[in-house]
Amino acid sequence: MKTRSAPRSAASSRSPSSRNLQTHHSSLITHHSSLYVALADRWLPSIWQTDVPQRTLKNKEKAYLNHQPFDRDFSQPQVKDKTGVRRNKWDTTQDARYVFLPVTFDEQGKPTIEWRDEWRVEDYLIPTRQQVGPQAMTNDIAPIAAPFPMPQLQRPDIKGKKIVVRMNRQGMSTQAIQRAIDRASAQGGGVVVIPAGRWQSGRITLKSGVELHLSEGCELHFSGQIKDYLPVVFTRDEGIEIMSLGAFIYANGAHNIALTGKGRIVGPSTDCEIYQINKEKALNIETIVTSPDMPVSERVFDGLAHSGEVFLPKSVAPINCSNVLIEGITIDQSLYWNVVPQYCDSVIIRGVTVNSFGHGRTDGIDIESSKNVLVEYCQLDCQDDCYTMKSGRNGDGLRVNRPTENVVLRYNLALRGAGGIVCGTEMSAGVRNVYMHDCVFDGTDQAFRFKTLRARGGGLENINVERVRARVLHYAFYCDMLGSIKWGGELAKRFPAPDVYPLSDKPSPTTPDFRTITVSDVVIDDCDQLVKCIGLPERPLRNVLFRNVKGHARSFIWLRDVKSFVLQNVDVTVDDPEARIDGCEGIMLLDTRLNGKAPQAVNYEGKPSQQIIITK
Repeated sequence: MKTRSAPRSAASSRSPSSRNLQTHHSSLITHHSSLYVALADRWLPSIWQTDVPQRTLKNKEKAYLNHQPFDRDFSQPQVKDKTGVRRNKWDTTQDARYVFLPVTFDEQGKPTIEWRDEWRVEDYLIPTRQQVGPQAMTNDIAPIAAPFPMPQLQRPDIKGKKIVVRMNRQGMSTQAIQRAIDRASAQGGGVVVIPAGRWQSGRITLKSGVELHLSEGCELHFSGQIKDYLPVVFTRDEGIEIMSLGAFIYANGAHNIALTGKGRIVGPSTDCEIYQINKEKALNIETIVTSPDMPVSERVFDGLAHSGEVFLPKSVAPINCSNVLIEGITIDQSLYWNVVPQYCDSVIIRGVTVNSFGHGRTDGIDIESSKNVLVEYCQLDCQDDCYTMKSGRNGDGLRVNRPTENVVLRYNLALRGAGGIVCGTEMSAGVRNVYMHDCVFDGTDQAFRFKTLRARGGGLENINVERVRARVLHYAFYCDMLGSIKWGGELAKRFPAPDVYPLSDKPSPTTPDFRTITVSDVVIDDCDQLVKCIGLPERPLRNVLFRNVKGHARSFIWLRDVKSFVLQNVDVTVDDPEARIDGCEGIMLLDTRLNGKAPQAVNYEGKPSQQIIITK
């Protein structure tokens, strides 16, 4: 049985209280690909302490592959007796001979049937913190399953010799590292190894066919001086193309590249030259690059041109690359965004650890205008957004017009940060086909965060999230299409002045469009508010399904300018159960329980709302 393609069951960590059952099996079936469930034929308490024969499980899995003998709602498991009755008339008795039981696996993948009269599917289906992140990473990359066409990504095929770089004990080792990379690439490829030790470097540029390997015990400390990142290179900052410092580890137009190992990338302190120049003047890039018509070749920010402006280097940022692997590394104390593939195709990011909380505007992983991306077994503790999708900003993003699409995120952990999974705000070319599953957010501000600004264009569609456990400080599900006055000015008002932005029944091509979002099978251990959504009156947020949700929130839901939003099978405890609805249409609260009861209090605010359905 292939047991490592999904997180181990939570019960495997509670083996002292587990009871093993030796049994014959009518079937062994897979529920949502993360939970094995057995239909046991006999109730034999006298042999609870014996193990399940692995050969039996393997044979039954093969026999019942892609076959479910009975339609069964596993969210309400019961003892069922099918002896002598039709399938649709199973008898529920204490003396039943047949029972559905969860199958768990230990550290070595050994299967055990968990004998329990009553159990909840979320106890086994939704992962815990111990089951995700780098600690749970497998050696092999499991097949990728997604609700959209997605290629099966493979590690780059790196061929050639291994070169161990002779580092400089004193001063910078930039040239030694770069010479080794250049030589390996010129010879058709190879692995460049940085040995254990504490080393200093400026910008490093990966080349085609090269794997840069950071050995365990390696600390590669990057400079905070502008001169160590010159000459400027082509890059993108907050969705706008520029010529500036690039990244600590950079690549442009490379094919088959990798950054691997258990070593660490360490950024400079925030009192360095680059950060001190950037922190005030270049905070809002639109005040500097004022027109998308400005040629990119003239957008030079090297600390001298354009009044001495300079933009922060990202940590790892390949641009225009294909077949990219980033695996196993740790990034500490970054100055800016951490792992940022831009204009890339076929990217694997796995087992990466980011520690940058409290250190500037540090996003964790930003997938920007890239496609066919797998992010798995990562752990992010960062100051800003965690797992984020972007695709360009305003006029410049519309000019480039390269969406982010086909992204799978699985078995990841987010600690502190603004949002667990995030789309926006730079998304002028659109974000579509994103699938996150089996992840844990433990301490982020929000769990599911979707945001943009008026006139930015683009939008998002076909976002699917399932099997997530979250403990968040503020909102579990959050969407804001208006933004704040600080960033959006007059356009962040719900009804701006007509001469600034005339509202119309036919929104312009620059009006963002948010639609088709599904979040299901979620446990919210704690949050301030379960749902807060702000759409646009001229183009509401629409087609959202939030279902199979359990947990606790201090307040329930607030919707404004939202159309076709369904909460289904939501069972939460709340301090304030009031639902606030303003200018909405087609809101459905189905099988929703607040403190064990159907929603009772609905406050209709502002604009009239219609087609509000609440099932009792």
